Amino acid sequence: MVRTIKFFQMLLILSSIVFGTAAMAVSEQNYEQFSCSAPTGGAGGGDGGGDIIWPWDFAVKFPWENVQGVWRAEKDGKILYYMFRRVQAKRIKIRQIDVETCEVIGTGQGYETAKTVIAAQIMDTVTRESYNFTLYAFNEEDSPEPPISSKAGTEQVIVVRIYPLFSSEPEFAAQMVRISDRLELTCGPNEKKIKF
Repeated sequence: MVRTIKFFQMLLILSSIVFGTAAMAVSEQNYEQFSCSAPTGGAGGGDGGGDIIWPWDFAVKFPWENVQGVWRAEKDGKILYYMFRRVQAKRIKIRQIDVETCEVIGTGQGYETAKTVIAAQIMDTVTRESYNFTLYAFNEEDSPEPPISSKAGTEQVIVVRIYPLFSSEPEFAAQMVRISDRLELTCGPNEKKIKF
């Protein structure tokens, strides 16, 4: 029974990576239409970064030694919080956290692909919808926007690329910054501590 469950879990993860890779390949083809440094004036066209086009081909080896902890990304004024827990050399468990309610609102697992990115599929715990979640690392000189600094940050610029699978929301990309290397986050009006 346990082997059957593990087999289905691995099958689900592998299929999500295949679908995510296919979706990213389509976006990569669209990306070639744009210059890496010029703004496009809006999201769309496969750029994934709104007014910033990220040079996906310049991604460097991901800094696995600095992946564990609490991370933050901002999209259209909304801040997204994620916790990453390293469970193997090149595998992480991911939780998306709502800091208002201290609830886990998304879960998934990420694996290294192509030695430069971490690909995952996150499932919304409320709607049960999934989205592709890919992490990239860039050297500062290859970043089209200034790096966001943090005391717990990394030497590279880390960017998340999110692609909804079953909704009409556009793909987007945003810098992520590690705000803590610990596996806990204080959140909510009562300053509750949530641990991974």
